[in-house]
Amino acid sequence: MKLHRLRLRNFRGITDRDCVFADRGVTVVSGRNEAGKSSMVEALDLLLDVPSGSKSRRVQTVQPAGCDVGTEIEAEISCGPWRFTYAKVFNKGQSTSLRIVAPRPEQLTGKAAHERATAILGEAVDLALLRAARVVQGSAGTAVAMSEAASVTRALDRAVADRPDGDPGNGSGDAADGLLTAVEEQYVRYYTAGRGQPTGELLDAIKREKSVRAELTQLDAALAAIDDDVARVGRLTRRRKQIDTAVEQLKVDLEQAEVVRKAADDLRDRLAAATSRAEVAALRRGALVGEQELRARTAKKIAELTAVRDESQGAKQTAQTAVEAATVRVEQAERARVEAGAALTRARSRVEAAELGAELAAKRADLAAALDRLQRVEKAQRAQGERLAALAANTVDAQVLAVAVQLRDSLLGVEARLNAVATSMRVIALGDHPVTVNGAEVGAGEISVVDDIVLEVPGVLRVELASGADTTGLAEQRHDLEGRVAGLCASHGVGDIAALIVAGEERRTLAAAVTVANAEVDRLHAGETVEQLRKSVGRLRDEVGAADAVRVDAIDGPADPTGEPAGLPDLPALRAAERACTATCLTAERGASQYARILVEHSAAVDRTGDAAARATADLSELTTAQDLARAAKPDADLAVDLAAAVAEVAEREASVQQVRSELEAADAVELERRITAMDDRLEAIAAERAAGEREVAQALARIDLCREDARRDRRDEVAAAHSAAQADLARITARADAAKLLRETLIRHRAEAHARYSEPFRRRVEELAEPLFGPDVRFDVDDALGITARTLGGATVSFDELSMGAREQIGIIARLACAMLVDEADGVPVIIDDALGHSDADRVAQMARVLTRAGEQAQVIVLTCAPERYREVQTASIVAL
Repeated sequence: MKLHRLRLRNFRGITDRDCVFADRGVTVVSGRNEAGKSSMVEALDLLLDVPSGSKSRRVQTVQPAGCDVGTEIEAEISCGPWRFTYAKVFNKGQSTSLRIVAPRPEQLTGKAAHERATAILGEAVDLALLRAARVVQGSAGTAVAMSEAASVTRALDRAVADRPDGDPGNGSGDAADGLLTAVEEQYVRYYTAGRGQPTGELLDAIKREKSVRAELTQLDAALAAIDDDVARVGRLTRRRKQIDTAVEQLKVDLEQAEVVRKAADDLRDRLAAATSRAEVAALRRGALVGEQELRARTAKKIAELTAVRDESQGAKQTAQTAVEAATVRVEQAERARVEAGAALTRARSRVEAAELGAELAAKRADLAAALDRLQRVEKAQRAQGERLAALAANTVDAQVLAVAVQLRDSLLGVEARLNAVATSMRVIALGDHPVTVNGAEVGAGEISVVDDIVLEVPGVLRVELASGADTTGLAEQRHDLEGRVAGLCASHGVGDIAALIVAGEERRTLAAAVTVANAEVDRLHAGETVEQLRKSVGRLRDEVGAADAVRVDAIDGPADPTGEPAGLPDLPALRAAERACTATCLTAERGASQYARILVEHSAAVDRTGDAAARATADLSELTTAQDLARAAKPDADLAVDLAAAVAEVAEREASVQQVRSELEAADAVELERRITAMDDRLEAIAAERAAGEREVAQALARIDLCREDARRDRRDEVAAAHSAAQADLARITARADAAKLLRETLIRHRAEAHARYSEPFRRRVEELAEPLFGPDVRFDVDDALGITARTLGGATVSFDELSMGAREQIGIIARLACAMLVDEADGVPVIIDDALGHSDADRVAQMARVLTRAGEQAQVIVLTCAPERYREVQTASIVAL
């Protein structure tokens, strides 16, 4: 078979492609990945195998995605004497056409075209070889068996026959084939070709013998059954007489047992009546006992409820007394709390008055300082030269002072915001122990927690307070400002920001004083004058007078009319007194709260015990009423009399029941019933046995009569003779069948041995082609199926499956090329190689080019590849670029 041309339209991603292949030699079809090279092999299979009207998934998947078009495949092929163009359209617009140009022109379409093409290919093409000679992606590295290809077998047969040591007489050549064919014809007369099961004449003989034997066995069994029937009729007749005698005796025994059973039934009726009367008496006794027990339980419950009521009333009275006492204590504690509050108010008033006195003293100190400053300014006027020197020594000029004031204002602003958002803590000393914050002793007052602090009463208490999360940024800002202030103060030789500002102000004051002094000389420069200082002194005197007028005289004696303080009060003592009043007030508040809680608890106890007493009283009333009603209906004495009578009646009834039960037990009614039941069962069994025996006798007599009528013994003799004849016929045919089977097995064995010899030409051809790759000492092991199983190189033998992927791929291609070169040209098929040699190095690829060149001299080779450079050294190769 030669593939001359292949055209595809609308096949997967291929819109239109027409490829022409060289009749002999190597055709290299190159294209990038996903160009549709493998689709050409798939299309050829669809064309040759699948009808155009197929709806299989195999056909549907080749239609371009999203396109409602027909998939067209057309191939020009020659095989044997035929050359034709074969075309099919799948999916949409399905059609099949076959145009034969040799040996004589023909034109067919539709199903006829498909069947005609299939017949031509089946007759002229070794389809097994066509598929075996194909190398598809990923299959080159697997072993391939070529023995199923008839053309390969014929080629090897010829190769063996042409050898000088060929032995046609031992299963080789046409003579051996003719003999095997004749033997096969004889063999299939007796056995099936596939599984070797009996058939034809042998199977008929076996069936005849089996049928006659089965009939003979059946007749022997029937005659033996007739003999058994005769014996069975005799046995059953004797048994029927024994059964009749036993039945008469059982009937007599059953009549006697029925008389005894009637007497036992009377005793059972008497026992049931006595038992019923005893149960009624027991129920009446139980009701009276229950009533008596109920009255006893009610009396006990009444006594318990009376005790609970009395106990609850006593507890309520006790709780009421406690409530009254607690009320008195609450009133006393409230009066103490009010008195302590008034004392605290007076103490706080005295402290505030003392603080106002301290403030007045501070203002008087400021006034004294202002007077002193005025004197110093006047003195400075007198010592102008001295002041000018002092001014020159002071480095805090106006610019530095402005920076200092800005830093101070910023620091005060940050501290104000910190105080606004920080937690406040008020310190109140309740004793004589000192209180320290971060190691420094503090007095009473509020402290803002703007940073982590430790408050401690040495030897008594230590409290560590952490600042809030929202003060962290302000604290860092304050720290930064304090650092800048410290640096500025250090650069001007002062200790703090206040001193720095004072120095700046002193410089300004000195400058003003110099200006005043220079005014007399230079017409006064801008600045503070002596008059302005005097006005400041006057203002301070006015403030001291106003503060003195509103001062609350919390200490003994009026203010000194001269303006001097009559003596400041002892502020620490006043504050200590305030703390003592605060502690007393807190103690009074705690006492009032405690007594109020006690009062609530006792009030709840009054309510709780009152409710319990009310519930007990209601329950007691209900039970007492029910008990009185019951006793009015039947007094306790009458109830006791009725109960005694009921107990006596129960004893009498139970004695009667026991007497009747003893009589029934003496009659042994249970055993009597068992005997009667056994006799009834025996009668039924005997009757059933007698009926079954009669039926069996009737059936046996019928079979005996039937045997007499159909002359079954004569028929048995006839069948025995027929069975002997069938056995002789089967033995004769089996001997002929065994001879044909033995001859066939012998010829097949000889043919297998010949096939083992004719694999030698295939092996030699493979080794010749493989020599450029592996060297002249390469050897291959080939199995009966012409599959390569191992390679020997340099004395080392490695199985095919253990070779590298590249070596297996190369050997697989060589095996297919060897078959293509061995077969007759008329039996040849194209060797199609799809994207192979991907696992081969450059040297092996070059050597494979030599192998392909040599194979192309005798066969048609089609290579599909995305790497055409691998086949660049294949001589006279035709290149088809997609």
